[in-house]
Amino acid sequence: MAAFYEARGFPQAAIEPLKQACFVTALLRNKGPEVLWLELDEWRFHSDNREISRLGRAYWWALWRQLDVPQANRSTFRWTLLPEVRDLRPDESVGGNIVLPRHRGRFTVQARFVTGEKRRGKEMVVTLKDLRCPEDEANP
Repeated sequence: MAAFYEARGFPQAAIEPLKQACFVTALLRNKGPEVLWLELDEWRFHSDNREISRLGRAYWWALWRQLDVPQANRSTFRWTLLPEVRDLRPDESVGGNIVLPRHRGRFTVQARFVTGEKRRGKEMVVTLKDLRCPEDEANP
Protein backbone atom coordinates (compact mmCIF):
# COMPACT_ATOMS: atom_id res chain seq x y z
CA MET A 1 0.00 0.00 0.00
CA ALA A 2 2.88 2.35 0.72
CA ALA A 3 4.07 1.93 -2.87
CA PHE A 4 0.58 2.75 -4.17
CA TYR A 5 0.51 6.06 -2.27
CA GLU A 6 4.15 6.86 -2.97
CA ALA A 7 3.48 6.46 -6.72
CA ARG A 8 0.73 9.06 -6.33
CA GLY A 9 3.10 11.66 -4.90
CA PHE A 10 2.52 11.31 -1.16
CA PRO A 11 5.32 12.92 0.84
CA GLN A 12 7.65 10.54 2.69
CA ALA A 13 6.39 11.83 6.06
CA ALA A 14 2.93 10.49 5.12
CA ILE A 15 4.25 7.17 3.78
CA GLU A 16 5.82 6.14 7.10
CA PRO A 17 2.54 6.00 9.09
CA LEU A 18 0.91 4.10 6.21
CA LYS A 19 3.60 1.42 6.54
CA GLN A 20 2.59 0.96 10.18
CA ALA A 21 -1.05 0.29 9.28
CA CYS A 22 -2.90 -2.81 8.13
CA PHE A 23 -5.13 -2.28 5.10
CA VAL A 24 -8.13 -4.55 4.66
CA THR A 25 -9.55 -4.18 1.16
CA ALA A 26 -13.23 -5.05 0.87
CA LEU A 27 -15.50 -5.42 -2.13
CA LEU A 28 -19.21 -5.73 -1.40
CA ARG A 29 -22.05 -6.52 -3.78
CA ASN A 30 -25.70 -6.52 -2.82
CA LYS A 31 -27.04 -9.76 -4.28
CA GLY A 32 -30.40 -9.44 -2.55
CA PRO A 33 -33.67 -7.80 -3.61
CA GLU A 34 -33.65 -5.12 -0.86
CA VAL A 35 -31.43 -2.17 -0.03
CA LEU A 36 -28.39 -3.27 1.99
CA TRP A 37 -26.87 -0.76 4.42
CA LEU A 38 -23.12 -0.58 4.91
CA GLU A 39 -22.32 1.10 8.24
CA LEU A 40 -18.70 0.62 9.31
CA ASP A 41 -19.47 1.55 12.92
CA GLU A 42 -21.41 -1.75 13.04
CA TRP A 43 -18.36 -3.81 12.05
CA ARG A 44 -16.15 -5.39 14.71
CA PHE A 45 -12.54 -6.49 14.45
CA HIS A 46 -11.14 -8.86 17.10
CA SER A 47 -7.88 -10.61 17.83
CA ASP A 48 -7.57 -13.00 20.79
CA ASN A 49 -10.91 -11.76 22.20
CA ARG A 50 -9.69 -8.15 22.11
CA GLU A 51 -11.34 -5.57 19.93
CA ILE A 52 -9.16 -3.82 17.36
CA SER A 53 -10.20 -0.22 16.73
CA ARG A 54 -10.24 1.03 13.16
CA LEU A 55 -8.02 3.93 12.18
CA GLY A 56 -10.90 5.92 10.77
CA ARG A 57 -11.14 9.11 8.80
CA ALA A 58 -10.83 11.39 11.86
CA TYR A 59 -7.50 9.76 12.76
CA TRP A 60 -6.11 10.22 9.25
CA TRP A 61 -7.46 13.76 8.77
CA ALA A 62 -5.78 14.87 12.01
CA LEU A 63 -2.52 13.18 11.01
CA TRP A 64 -2.59 14.67 7.51
CA ARG A 65 -3.14 18.15 9.00
CA GLN A 66 -0.28 17.66 11.45
CA LEU A 67 2.04 16.51 8.65
CA ASP A 68 0.78 19.22 6.28
CA VAL A 69 -0.05 16.66 3.59
CA PRO A 70 -1.24 18.40 0.39
CA GLN A 71 -4.99 18.43 -0.27
CA ALA A 72 -4.59 16.41 -3.47
CA ASN A 73 -3.01 13.56 -1.48
CA ARG A 74 -5.73 13.75 1.16
CA SER A 75 -8.37 13.44 -1.56
CA THR A 76 -6.59 10.44 -3.08
CA PHE A 77 -6.49 8.74 0.31
CA ARG A 78 -10.18 9.50 0.91
CA TRP A 79 -11.32 7.87 -2.33
CA THR A 80 -9.40 4.67 -1.52
CA LEU A 81 -11.34 4.14 1.74
CA LEU A 82 -14.52 2.12 2.04
CA PRO A 83 -17.40 4.54 2.72
CA GLU A 84 -18.40 4.88 6.39
CA VAL A 85 -22.12 4.69 5.51
CA ARG A 86 -23.62 3.70 2.19
CA ASP A 87 -26.81 2.19 0.87
CA LEU A 88 -26.37 -0.49 -1.76
CA ARG A 89 -29.24 -1.07 -4.15
CA PRO A 90 -29.83 -4.55 -5.59
CA ASP A 91 -26.82 -5.62 -7.69
CA GLU A 92 -24.86 -2.50 -6.69
CA SER A 93 -21.29 -2.83 -5.43
CA VAL A 94 -18.76 -0.74 -3.55
CA GLY A 95 -15.16 -1.30 -2.55
CA GLY A 96 -12.36 0.31 -0.60
CA ASN A 97 -9.96 -0.01 2.29
CA ILE A 98 -10.51 -0.29 6.01
CA VAL A 99 -7.41 0.64 8.01
CA LEU A 100 -6.39 -1.04 11.26
CA PRO A 101 -3.30 -0.68 13.41
CA ARG A 102 -0.68 -3.20 12.26
CA HIS A 103 -0.50 -6.17 14.59
CA ARG A 104 0.75 -9.73 14.58
CA GLY A 105 -1.51 -12.72 14.64
CA ARG A 106 -4.84 -13.55 13.14
CA PHE A 107 -8.01 -11.53 13.47
CA THR A 108 -11.72 -11.81 12.77
CA VAL A 109 -14.05 -9.33 11.07
CA GLN A 110 -17.71 -9.39 12.00
CA ALA A 111 -19.64 -7.22 9.55
CA ARG A 112 -23.25 -6.35 10.42
CA PHE A 113 -25.69 -5.10 7.82
CA VAL A 114 -29.35 -4.16 7.93
CA THR A 115 -31.68 -4.26 4.96
CA GLY A 116 -34.67 -2.31 3.77
CA GLU A 117 -35.29 1.17 2.45
CA LYS A 118 -35.55 2.60 5.99
CA ARG A 119 -33.13 0.20 7.70
CA ARG A 120 -36.00 -1.81 9.16
CA GLY A 121 -35.40 -5.08 7.37
CA LYS A 122 -33.55 -8.21 8.27
CA GLU A 123 -30.13 -7.97 9.92
CA MET A 124 -27.30 -9.93 8.36
CA VAL A 125 -23.95 -10.78 9.91
CA VAL A 126 -20.94 -11.89 7.90
CA THR A 127 -17.95 -13.26 9.82
CA LEU A 128 -14.51 -13.65 8.26
CA LYS A 129 -12.00 -15.53 10.39
CA ASP A 130 -8.26 -16.13 10.31
CA LEU A 131 -7.34 -12.90 8.53
CA ARG A 132 -3.93 -11.38 9.04
CA CYS A 133 -1.97 -8.29 8.20
CA PRO A 134 0.77 -8.93 5.65
CA GLU A 135 4.27 -8.86 7.03
CA ASP A 136 7.43 -7.95 5.21
CA GLU A 137 11.05 -7.32 6.06
CA ALA A 138 10.45 -3.62 6.59
CA ASN A 139 7.52 -4.25 8.98
CA PRO A 140 7.93 -7.65 10.68
